[in-house]
Amino acid sequence: MPLYFVDINDGQITTHDDAGSDASSPEVARDEAVRLVTEVAKAAVGSGSEQLLVATVRDEAEQEVYQITMSLTCQRSGQPPALRQGGRGDNGAGPAG
Repeated sequence: MPLYFVDINDGQITTHDDAGSDASSPEVARDEAVRLVTEVAKAAVGSGSEQLLVATVRDEAEQEVYQITMSLTCQRSGQPPALRQGGRGDNGAGPAG
């Protein structure tokens, strides 16, 4: 059974999978990467935080076969949306008038 490797980047640190895991297909490896990213997001996110996670699935030849990106924002109700780089923090329509 082929080996697949799942590297995870949380925006600050990239964790490289040097051991790999047996998977019967790239799709099975993708599903495992989705599970891993979901677990990392659950552990990392707190109220008022934003998390961007990227998992890259590589095969034994070191070729990327999938990339999974998860963006998660946890914001307490009633709080204004966080301004993003280049963003306006509103609906983009600008002032009325």
